[in-house]
Amino acid sequence: MIVFLLQRFYQLFLTIISILINGTPTKIPKPQNPFQFDFKTYMQRHGIYYQHNIFNDKIFIFNTHDKDIFYYAYYSRHFFESKFNYYISDKNASSILNAMVLGIRTNLDSEIFASYSNSGIIHIIAISGLHIALFFTFLSKIFFWVPNFRKNQILIASISILLMWSYTFIAGFGASVIRASIMFTFILIGKLRNKGTNHIDIYNLLFACATFMLIYNPDYLWDIGFQLSFVAVLGILFFNDYLNNIFKPRYILIKWIWDITTVTLAAQLATFPLTLFYFNKLTLNFLLANIIVIPISSILLYLSILFFAVLPFETLAQKIAYLLKDLTNLMNYTAYFNSNIPLGIFENIHFNILQLILSYLVILLVFYNIIHHSKFIKWINILLVLIIAFIQYMLGYEKHNSKEQYILYHYKSPIFYFRNGNSELICASKKMTSQPTIIDYSLQKFRANNFISKSNTITIENNASNLNYSIFVINGKRIVYLFNKVEKKELSKLGADFIFIPDYLNNYLKDYLSIEKSTIIVNNIGNNLIYKNLHSLSKQGAIKI
Repeated sequence: MIVFLLQRFYQLFLTIISILINGTPTKIPKPQNPFQFDFKTYMQRHGIYYQHNIFNDKIFIFNTHDKDIFYYAYYSRHFFESKFNYYISDKNASSILNAMVLGIRTNLDSEIFASYSNSGIIHIIAISGLHIALFFTFLSKIFFWVPNFRKNQILIASISILLMWSYTFIAGFGASVIRASIMFTFILIGKLRNKGTNHIDIYNLLFACATFMLIYNPDYLWDIGFQLSFVAVLGILFFNDYLNNIFKPRYILIKWIWDITTVTLAAQLATFPLTLFYFNKLTLNFLLANIIVIPISSILLYLSILFFAVLPFETLAQKIAYLLKDLTNLMNYTAYFNSNIPLGIFENIHFNILQLILSYLVILLVFYNIIHHSKFIKWINILLVLIIAFIQYMLGYEKHNSKEQYILYHYKSPIFYFRNGNSELICASKKMTSQPTIIDYSLQKFRANNFISKSNTITIENNASNLNYSIFVINGKRIVYLFNKVEKKELSKLGADFIFIPDYLNNYLKDYLSIEKSTIIVNNIGNNLIYKNLHSLSKQGAIKI
């Protein structure tokens, strides 16, 4: 039995909970497959080095300290969640509102989530700077009637900061919300110091905010959310005015639509190289979705605040809930429709660090050339674009003329992977092929780095009750997949290069380890057996055939 002290430290608050559990934690393993997300490094940057799988009935909590701010934040958050769920019977609508307003995404439908992601509007349902910006705008509007005196400015700024951090508190102190709240807190303090709101001052405030957060935790620099947040804001500050000057609408409605368009374009222009680098996909249908969804999400946020305010009046709360449900379903439909537009999204795009750096250089030089009209810069830009394209072509050409075969690890069941140029063949058990999203997620980076454009999947299954194994041959390699126990002599006669033994047959593993010229593959193994011809995917990672 071991005791852990779990420490959660945010700003000035510290909570210590003592938990008694049975077992020993293990080091977080390194990535088991090529190009897999490095969860070990990710967790290390958050100060976590060990993991342990436990169940509710095996946990004993003791020596808990007094209820702290996080307890009340959790309680408040789930109180408001229960109200959304009570008044809005449509689960898809209530789950989107819980995600968008409260940051609770546990009940979010996977198809709806994919629709938002493929439409380029995933930021709508993840509490981020957009929500804090809308909340900040709301606060600035409700104080419009207060005379613009120095004392009033200090009072309004103080109230705004308090309310903004109260919302951050209710939203569960998520990393993205804290980033945005710190940023707007700096902006309010900057205004109070009579710094003005021109771009130079906003840039200074933005970099001061980033510096403050990096001093608190230098590992934030490697956090994808941190990078995307600050790059998006930089893009809006740097590009938005230039884009706005392209067209000057005369009518208020058109101007409003154009403002949303330019802000969206500026943010996407700044972040698309990072998006390509990290997620290997390019969404082209984001503009239409954002023009429709951002106004709806703004109304939903304001209506949600009103809904919480009128909760004591059930009839009024019910009417607002109906409106919330209809608007949310309209937003869901927009996301679904937009995600199914042909050629709206391109996936499996390989993009390396050199291309990332060159892309940002191209973007900056394009805008520099717009301002200064330099022919030299123009030709430099053309050269850089050609270099990026040449890198892409050479890497793609190399993969197109090569083959490789792997047995990849997944905790449920292995994936037998065969690549020929830009085509792939996947062989896996029914529990894997019946849930293609699992395979897609596991192979996302792998496919991008191999320029995969064609994919076929074969299910390995026992279609006959008397079938004990399946044999398939790829590029001269003979692979046997066991379904049931097979006598050692019979298995030896098959002349297999690789024999896969599923977890439920691990009790017979030692019987097969003496088979010569065959590598025995197991997925998960509970002991530390070490044999020359034994390969454990969970411990040793994928094996190249």
